[in-house]
Parts: sequence; C-alpha cells; structure tokens
Amino acid sequence: MKSNFFRTLIVVYIFQGVSCDIYDELWYVTDLNIGSLHDNSLSCASHPEFRPDLFKFTHLKSLAFFDCFHEPPIVIPSENWTKFSGSLESLEFRSNPGLTG
Repeated sequence: MKSNFFRTLIVVYIFQGVSCDIYDELWYVTDLNIGSLHDNSLSCASHPEFRPDLFKFTHLKSLAFFDCFHEPPIVIPSENWTKFSGSLESLEFRSNPGLTG
C-alpha cells in the first residue's frame, strides 16, 4: 500500500493536471487536465484521439483538454461517455479548433 501511495504522490508532483483520491483504500485518478496549461502539464499526443482506455477511469470527476485538437477535424465520439455518468462533474474543451461533434 505504501508503494502505491508514494508512486501516486510522485505522479501528482511531477505533472500538473493529475489528481488522485482514495476510494475503498485504493488510489484512483479523479482529475485529468491534458494540454499546454502549465509548463509541466501532461502533454497532448501528436495525433490525439479518444481511445477506449480513457473511459476506464471509473472515478474521474474532472476531464479537460487544452489546445490538443487542431487538424484534421476530430469528431467527439458519442459512445462510452455514459461510463462517466456516475462520477464526471466537469468536462472542458478549451482552444481545440480541430474538434467537432
């Protein structure tokens, strides 16, 4: 348990935009901010896409993308978003001119 605790602290410290909370004695990612918000923020992928793995964050409360989607136009998929219905409180897309849907 201690190793997971310290590993999580290191991840949160190194990268702005990742927050974790404890649920049932386990650490879960609760906030993800991806993009050029801070100098040490999680970077956008060179070819961003909405992969099924994103929807495996079962305790995610907040998800934000900053300046990640440019071109060609990426369509926001309509499937899988219901997986966040029990936890997601905030969804934000800021400065993403290549995002449609």
